[in-house]
Amino acid sequence: MKKIITALLLTSSLSVMSTQALAHTQYNGGGQYLTHNSDRQLLTEVAESKLEAYEKGFEKLQALTDKSGVELATELNLPFNNNRPNSSIHLDDPDVTVTELMNKQGAIVYQGVVNARFHYQERDSDN
Repeated sequence: MKKIITALLLTSSLSVMSTQALAHTQYNGGGQYLTHNSDRQLLTEVAESKLEAYEKGFEKLQALTDKSGVELATELNLPFNNNRPNSSIHLDDPDVTVTELMNKQGAIVYQGVVNARFHYQERDSDN
């Protein structure tokens, strides 16, 4: 049982960390800006039921969509950069999923996951 819990926790931790490495850069034809596309997974508190986890995820998603560019940069953990206008940060069709976990007491619990895909522009430092 202990091996299963350890494997579940390791798998969920790796999946959260690996999403931050999926960013890629695309050239924005005009030569002035680069467009960066990326995503983050934002986790909610653990809940007793799947419905409660979805509700917590939806609340977090709503709060995220109401944020300004500066607040989004902070929430999405984007490094401060003078070349990036904060107003250029935009969410791209975010959604909520729920992950089922087993806690150390052996009970099944649920965690909301906000899948936040986004893009932003950054001044091309070569120009």
